[in-house]
Amino acid sequence: MADFEYVACPKCHEKFMAGEEFFRLPQAYCHCPYCANEFPVGVAAGEATKAPDRRAGRTS
Repeated sequence: MADFEYVACPKCHEKFMAGEEFFRLPQAYCHCPYCANEFPVGVAAGEATKAPDRRAGRTS
């Protein structure tokens, strides 16, 4: 079973899942699936704890 964490894009603040392998490499970058922004994983993990879940309450 793969482990993952939620990260949030610092540009659009949308949350998405990233595999744990990204957090093992300090030079790793995430690519936001919503706005295509590229940013360091460390920034993403910090943003995820601050960003509200915009999809909460959505039915689809």
